[in-house]
Order: sequence, then C-alpha cells, then structure tokens
Amino acid sequence: MMQITDNAQEQKIFPLFRLAFRPFFLGAALYSILALLIWAASLSGILSFSPYGNPIWWHAHEMIFGFSFAVIIGFLLTAIQNWTGIPSIRGWKLVLLFSSWAVSRVILMFNFTPSYLILAIDITTPLLAAFFLWQNVSAGKHWKNLFFAPILVLFSLANTISHAAIIEQMPQLSSSAFSLLVMLVTLVMCIIGGRVIPFFTSKGTGTDKTAPIAAIEFLSLAPLWLFVVLAIINSFVTLPAILLSAVLIIAGLANLVRFIRWRPWITFSVPLLWSLHCAYLFIPLGLTAYGIANLVSPESSTNVLHLITVGAMGNLIIAMMARVSLGHTGRTLSPKPIMSLAFLCVVIAAPVRAILLIAVPQLTLFSYQLSAGLWIAGYAIFVACYAKMLCTPRVDGHPG
Repeated sequence: MMQITDNAQEQKIFPLFRLAFRPFFLGAALYSILALLIWAASLSGILSFSPYGNPIWWHAHEMIFGFSFAVIIGFLLTAIQNWTGIPSIRGWKLVLLFSSWAVSRVILMFNFTPSYLILAIDITTPLLAAFFLWQNVSAGKHWKNLFFAPILVLFSLANTISHAAIIEQMPQLSSSAFSLLVMLVTLVMCIIGGRVIPFFTSKGTGTDKTAPIAAIEFLSLAPLWLFVVLAIINSFVTLPAILLSAVLIIAGLANLVRFIRWRPWITFSVPLLWSLHCAYLFIPLGLTAYGIANLVSPESSTNVLHLITVGAMGNLIIAMMARVSLGHTGRTLSPKPIMSLAFLCVVIAAPVRAILLIAVPQLTLFSYQLSAGLWIAGYAIFVACYAKMLCTPRVDGHPG
C-alpha cells in the first residue's frame, strides 16, 4: 500500500469523505435502488410519478448519470492516486463534488419546467470531476491518464444534448443523446476492463497475465471512439443506420475475441472474478445485438440495449464496487458468500429485461417488474454488506 497521505490529517476527515469511492459507491447503489423502486411502482400503476422532463427520459438519464456515472467518478478519482502517486480529492473537495451530484438527483425528481439553468446545475458534476482529475494528472505529470478528463467532458456534452432535447422538445435528439451516453459508459468500461480484468484474473488464479494483442485492442476500442463521434454528429444530421450498426458490430466482435482471450473459464471458483468476466461478456453481446437490431428491428433496439445497461453496466459496477471497496478499506479480497447471490440477481436481470419481453410480449410488464426486483435485490445485498465499511476507517489504519 503506497502511503501518499498524512495519516494524522486523514483522521480529521469523516471516513465517508476520505476517498471518492466511498460516497459515490454507496450513493450510487442506494440511488439505483430508489430509482428502480420508483420506476417499477410507476409502471405498475402504484405510484403517480412526474419527474423533470418525463418519466422515460428521467429513467434513462438517471440510470446513466445518477448511477453509472457516479460510480465511474468514484472509481477514477480513487484509482488516479495509485496511477499517479499524487493524493486524490478528499475532505471538503469531495463533499463539494458529491453534493453537486446529489443536488442534481433531487432536482430531477421533481416536475420542474425544463430549463438551461437546470442543465447548468446538472453538468457541474462531470466538469468538476474532470477538473479534479486533471489537477491530479498534471501534478504528477502522468500524462497517459489525462485522456480520462476529456472523456468526462464528453459526458458533459452528451448530458447537455440530452437536456436540450427536453428543453426544445426534440425526442429524436433525446434518443441520440442517450445512445451516445450509453456508448460513452461502454467505452469507459472497455478501457478500465482491459486494464484490470486480465490483471485481477492473473492475481486471483495464480496464472500468467494474458498479453494484449495490439490489433484486437485497437478494434475493441477504436470503433467505440468512432461511434461516439458519429453519435454526436447524428444528434444533428441523420447518418445511415448501416454505418452506425457496422461500427457497433465490429466493436462487439472484437470485444468478444478480447473476452475469450482472458480465459473466463478459469475464474468460476472465484466470485470476484467470474462476476467481472460475466459482466464483460454482456458488452460484446450487447454491442452486436444492438447493431443488428438497429438494422433489422429498430423497434426492439431499446430493449436490446439493456443487455449493455443492465447486463454490462449493472454487473460490472457491482463486481467492481465489491472488489474495490474491500481492497481500499484494507480488507482481504474475500466477499461475504451472499454476494454471489447479489451478482447472480443482477446477471439474471439483464436477459429478463432485454429478451423476455421480446420473446413473450404478453409478459412485458412482468419483465419490467422482475428485472427491477432482481436489480433491487442484488444492490440491496451490496448495501447491506458494504455500507458500514464505506462509512468507517480502513481496518489496517492506513489513510483512504
């Protein structure tokens, strides 16, 4: 453990705000449970819900910005100090960043008239996160990690487009914005997954780390970067569907080869590993299926996209949070056995949401309810197992 913070100063900070993973992991998990409870109750007619924009926009926006993006911030602003050797934000700066995220979540739950003022409030979080990350990278002159800052700025741009679509009442623009946002998160998952999954697999199984092949790495990431650019253009000028689909399918097939090379079959006895591999498998499946659906069955493309949003995002996030939280609180990488049930719940939630209602349209509402229930169960188990450790000091007495 590299000690890069004065422990005496650290003890003056409330444990929840000693590193970014603590408030953002716990906040994102709790918020996802609340958001899906509201969403499922609204769809079931139990609750009348009128949030900012409209319920569909709110659900899509908040599961990305209220949940996925919060975890990305927590992970990046924790990992960056290990990558650069420079302490990451903590204390009042972290309180400021987390508060900006939380305030936006509260505002968007209410039926305010869409406005550029609310847009400005909502993009504060990614811009602040980009600034804090840039500060860390520049202080350590660790420039190879600087590219994460522009990615965070791209999230601000995509969020701006999504808000503008509601403000100006342009539903097609809204659809393009959310496609862009999902692929931005997918890009981040592929970048981070490529860094950590082979390494974790090697350490966890006592085997050699899989050496990357440059061509496969390029084809796994470059088409996603290209899709982000094309999606921004497509927000203003309609591009041929075959172009967007081809890029997605190429990315999907390349990531499938990448995934197979990581030897997922050697991880079945290690929950913190098989959960990561299972989550990553949803990326090539989702990219390929989404690319095909956009061509042959556009009406089902939103449902298929949940292979990425529920399958990849939901599973990779809970798996990473479970591992990072143990390691960064000074504990051994041995989660409680019930976490295997949590992982399994979120794994099953993906095909239930993405495939069941396509295969059996009569079960559409049931698929919404069941997938939401499985997600809520999985993340509730995570909160029950990890809330205390996220809110208390490291067990080894180190900072962080």
